[in-house]
Amino acid sequence: MKKFLLSCVALAALTMPASASITFESNLSGTGDNVIFNSLSGNVALGSLNGQHQGIIEFRALDVNTFQAASNGNDIKINGTNNLQIEAHDQTNSFLIGTTTQVFSVTGDGNLFAFVRAVDKFGVEEPLFSFDLGALKNGQNGFTFRASDGEVMTRLTLLDQGGTITNFEHYRLDVGVVPLAAVPEASTWAMMLLGFVGVGTIAYRKRRKEGHAFRVA
Repeated sequence: MKKFLLSCVALAALTMPASASITFESNLSGTGDNVIFNSLSGNVALGSLNGQHQGIIEFRALDVNTFQAASNGNDIKINGTNNLQIEAHDQTNSFLIGTTTQVFSVTGDGNLFAFVRAVDKFGVEEPLFSFDLGALKNGQNGFTFRASDGEVMTRLTLLDQGGTITNFEHYRLDVGVVPLAAVPEASTWAMMLLGFVGVGTIAYRKRRKEGHAFRVA
């Protein structure tokens, strides 16, 4: 019986879908909603989507109290930080919007790293994805981040190690849906039921043994 249960659990695990990954390309590609600049207050800049979707994009400098941004209504342009955090929110700025594609160009000096927070299609937050994007050049460096298999990105952080971001611009994104809390699939239910059966079997056998011991005593 024990071997049968273990075999069933292993089979159910093999049928569960693998987590999607976040990938990046060293170029500007894909389509999406352009982000335009709205306002700046201290180390937080707000932008909005200029396309088919609506929302508020928050840019937060994690290393300085103030930084610079473009004029209202223009293409987003930010500089004067080496640690930039970006999140997309709904129109009321109450909850996160997931993105399936993020495209931007950036210039500066130093070496650029990216850290991506993501949620899988079951609504479970993934471990942090990290990427070494390489040395920034005087010319524009374009990047495209993609999520697949129902996964969405919820936060992008850019860290310019040993330098400063002199221009982050041409930002656009494709909006996805942040999944709700996970609803188990059939294979997950099977594993849960097998687990309950296993626990119940062990508990039943334990009670029988304890019962016999009581009668013998």
